[in-house]
Amino acid sequence: MEHLSSVDPERLLAHTGWMRALAQSLLRDAGAADDVVQDATVAALLHAPARERELAPWLSRVVRNFARRRRRGERRRADREAQAGAPEPESGPADTLERLELQQTVVEAVRAIEEPLRTTLVLRYFEGKTSAEIARVQRVPAGTVRWRLARGLAELRAKLDTRFGSRASWALLFAPFARQGLAPASSIVLTGVLAMNAAQVGLAAAIVVLGGVAWWGFARGPATPATRVAPLATESVPADVPVLEATGEVPRVTASGNRGAPADSATAMAQLAPESTPVTDRAEASVDARFVDEHGAPWGGVRFAAHAVRWRQDWKPGEAATSSSDGRAEMRIAMPLTRGVPLAEFALVFEASRAGCATIERSATLRLGTAVHLGDVVLGPGIRIRGRAVDEHGDGVALASIGLVAGELTEDEGHMRRHGSDTFRSAPGAQSAADGSFVLDGVAPGVRRVWAHADGKRFAWSQPIEIPGDRDLLGFEIVLTPLLPSDRIEGRVVAPDDRPIADAYLWFNERSAGSSLGSTINADAEGRFGLLVQRDDSAYSFTAHDREDRFAATTVEDVHGGSLAVVIRMHEKRWLPVHVHTAEGGPIADAKFEITAMGMGESAPATSSAPGAYSIAVQDGQFQLEVSAPGFHTRDLGALDAATLPATLDVVMLHAPVVRGRVTANGLPITGARVQLVPDRPGATETVAGFRSRYIVYHSSAGAVTDADGRFRMDCDENHGFWLRVTADGWAVGEVGPTDAAGREGEIELDVELTKGGAIEGRVILPDGADGEGAIVALNHGDGHPRTLRAGAKGVFRVDGLAPGPWQVLAAQSEIDPASTRYSSISVDAPIEWSCSVSAGKTTHFDLDLTRR
Repeated sequence: MEHLSSVDPERLLAHTGWMRALAQSLLRDAGAADDVVQDATVAALLHAPARERELAPWLSRVVRNFARRRRRGERRRADREAQAGAPEPESGPADTLERLELQQTVVEAVRAIEEPLRTTLVLRYFEGKTSAEIARVQRVPAGTVRWRLARGLAELRAKLDTRFGSRASWALLFAPFARQGLAPASSIVLTGVLAMNAAQVGLAAAIVVLGGVAWWGFARGPATPATRVAPLATESVPADVPVLEATGEVPRVTASGNRGAPADSATAMAQLAPESTPVTDRAEASVDARFVDEHGAPWGGVRFAAHAVRWRQDWKPGEAATSSSDGRAEMRIAMPLTRGVPLAEFALVFEASRAGCATIERSATLRLGTAVHLGDVVLGPGIRIRGRAVDEHGDGVALASIGLVAGELTEDEGHMRRHGSDTFRSAPGAQSAADGSFVLDGVAPGVRRVWAHADGKRFAWSQPIEIPGDRDLLGFEIVLTPLLPSDRIEGRVVAPDDRPIADAYLWFNERSAGSSLGSTINADAEGRFGLLVQRDDSAYSFTAHDREDRFAATTVEDVHGGSLAVVIRMHEKRWLPVHVHTAEGGPIADAKFEITAMGMGESAPATSSAPGAYSIAVQDGQFQLEVSAPGFHTRDLGALDAATLPATLDVVMLHAPVVRGRVTANGLPITGARVQLVPDRPGATETVAGFRSRYIVYHSSAGAVTDADGRFRMDCDENHGFWLRVTADGWAVGEVGPTDAAGREGEIELDVELTKGGAIEGRVILPDGADGEGAIVALNHGDGHPRTLRAGAKGVFRVDGLAPGPWQVLAAQSEIDPASTRYSSISVDAPIEWSCSVSAGKTTHFDLDLTRR
């Protein structure tokens, strides 16, 4: 059973603002802060606490942990690079051109968003305004701004999916620039050529979070120079067997004899040398389906079409197909070109419509030279709803958003009146005309509610409506009422002498019987701030921070909706002496301190008068303190109280081990391999896309890159079991583990030998002798990278380039979407049931027999 800790990615979007502010205050680097936010988001999807009210404090601790690891890793990497004297790579003309192309793509995609979503995105991510500031500019509630941002990001994400062919493609493209921590430009011009800045990186980060993915899920390690290792011989595969080639970090999909065409991203295809790119006779893919009614009878005359891509005017998806009397329809899609080379993957949305039927949309990722089988698609009856959105006086409300939602609403009503619901955003909808009229088309029968929202109004929804399947609904009316004073909190931040603190930033924690929420808001030049409350019983605490670091962080608590004159008066800092030393009493230099107070964590300002002797700034009340230093395990001192602190705080640190080794293949060194150290989870209680995993690789997981002799070295802050995961272009993933680090000091020597991996091939066997073509086969190695493919004719499938070791081969209901992979935790007390084992250079045969269910 899945825990409630499986958090929907869109709900996490509400937390990313304060998480990014916290990460940036810890790291002083916008790009690094975005990486930390991504890591913390994935961790939340895996490990969020069962009670939602605990989520914000938990996220604060996770962000601090990832920031601490990142700083420590960067310090150690800098030390190693300084010792090696390796020059930093410089940005060349190709990098500059690619950066310009990427920023132009972002701008064009934003231009294609409809108003008012487009302006909201520009104000937030290009001009850096907060939701509160945008609300004042646009004269709407901050909740409306956040709702528009969520909708706008969702549309932008979908546009980039289609533009680049898949979520993996554009996530891979943006990742290098996000990691560079680019400095913001002094101004942003939407027309013309721009330099990609931190705001645009932040926009890309928000899109990724909303999609439930992280850049590191797709980005490979550093480019691997040519090595002296000769490739292993590969086996021949029949031309009609679909093949998923999993060599390296990102799988490669091939079929029908077109082996080797990379499908990991658009850029991967564009960057391949001509001699390494297989030439297909036709640079196209196809998608087919069989349309049936609810009883399985075929629908003839169904129009089957692909949605056009607005910003690719030079590319058209092709003519729509019409299903024949047997319900079958096929579209052949000429793949778009990038730099004259056809994309290897391209995501499209397909629409099926027929008079009297509910319109159905299906998404599919097309792969060069292959066919996608959607299988049977059921088209049920559909009708039309005509109505009008009006205000409390009966006048029409223009530009109101209208949609459908399930008849049963289980969320808190007060929250939905102010902020709506995630289920509202996921439903198809319409926008009201100048007189408030609207039309909802292709509505399937069943019990539904109609919802509506407009600027300055509360969300509204109808009573449950029984949607008939044989007639349209006419004359429907929904009433929108204004926001109430009790829906808001307003206040100001001042210095001890009552002078306003300009541009102070505030972290707030909302607590109610139903949930908990943490986020950030910014005060304006006069120190004023405001927000739209979450629920009727919400109680807030606000912690104000002075951007100029003149005063200590100051908190006010127990603030409720309708409080419109809150004053946060900041106070002077208090300094605490701290002595940091080894168990033998030796002083420890370069210690860093992180304080969490009222759920908000940040680096503590510190001074040092001598090695091991520090003074740190603390605030009144209770707080938590963590101490870290290069070469030592991080020390968590737990909860402390300023009223009971000793005159000097004594901190004893224990030495951390160093992991070192060598990466080779065929006995020769591999240069530029990416080595990552990740904790072992022996219970495999975390899942990725529903598949259990022994370990999860985060972007900020401790890592190193092998040198010219294939050697690596990294600190190990783990005190339990861990795995080494090694990736290098052209080789299967290499693993060593689990290795127990408990109580160990000194050096841990671990060598890794890479191979081309092995293969699994077999056949999907269905009951009653049915053809298994199109059946979805899933493979899981317990490494957080499950994969799926559809079986070919007669149910035959094959997967190449697999890491040696145990594998699961399972039937799946749907293909894994790398753009929105789901992470969660499960309760289980049993080992993973493996299907077979893979050996390097060999093929393992395994039939997926579904007749035994």
